[in-house]
Order: sequence, then C-alpha cells, then structure tokens
Amino acid sequence: MQWLEWSDEAFREARSRGVPVVLYLHASWCRWCRELERTVLSDPRIEALIAERFVAVRVDKDRRPDIDARYSKGGWPTLAYLADTAEVIASDAYMEVDELAARLELVSSYYAENRDSIRTRLEEAIRPAETPRAAPRVPHGARVPGELSREVVDWVAQILLETSDPVYGGWGSQHKFPH
Repeated sequence: MQWLEWSDEAFREARSRGVPVVLYLHASWCRWCRELERTVLSDPRIEALIAERFVAVRVDKDRRPDIDARYSKGGWPTLAYLADTAEVIASDAYMEVDELAARLELVSSYYAENRDSIRTRLEEAIRPAETPRAAPRVPHGARVPGELSREVVDWVAQILLETSDPVYGGWGSQHKFPH
C-alpha cells in the first residue's frame, strides 16, 4: 500500500479527489500496530478500499508528537478518518478485517454523500462566536450555576486518592503509556 507522509500535498490530493483521509497513527515499538499492519492493513480488500476511497497517510507518533497529541484516541494504533481540512470525522483503534472494511465503506459513503454539510459544520465549530455573551448578573451572595464548590473539590480529591496507582503511577488500573 502506498502511504503518504503528513503534508499539505496529501490534503490537496484529498480535496482534488473528493475523498477523506485515513490517518494511520502508529508507534514502531507497538505490538498491536505491527499486528494491524501484518494481518489487517495488508489484506487485499482493505488495501483496495483505502486506495479507491481515501488518501492514506501514515504517521509515526514518536516522530510527530504534534500529530499524535491531536489525533490519538487513547493509544496505538489509531485510525483517524479526516475531512480534507484535517478535522476528525471519526476514529478507531485496532480492528479486524471485516470490521475495518465495514467502517471504511461507511465513512467513505457518508463523506461522499455529506461532504458539504461536514465542511459547513466543521467551519461553524471552528469559527469563533460572533458576539460574546455577557456574564449573567447575579445578586450579591447568590450562587452562580456551575460554580466550583467545596463539595466538588473534596469529591475530586477523594476520587484521585482512591484511584491512584502507587506501584505504576497515574490513576486507575488501565494501561499506562510512558510519555
């Protein structure tokens, strides 16, 4: 499969072909990334779908931490489906061949049918608000909705203490990735 580097040219090609970009964000040391490449991305059906309906971009997360920070969805591999403006349409982690084939067909069909509305929604989401809203007037001493209270601070501190991992660091029992 012909993977392109992250570049303006890749997005120009996506605009000229009228197709989305599939971004494969991987780590060279990642077992699941190697497995995805060996068993899924090398499947002839997947290769054909990507070649026909996407511009394929491959990025090593260690060489481009800026791309990783923006598009990684909690680990590697990440498959992000991007509009030709580089905004995320959807994203996935490791998938088997049949799952990925169905997802590629769904994303490419949706993009083809809704390209203009996707672009409009993305532009509206990015555009700053036309007129800033004034802060609501609150009588002196009244509590503002959403205001940070002592109870919220105590609750957050309790959760952090209860879920901290003294052996491996961080919080929770899920996988932890070194930075």
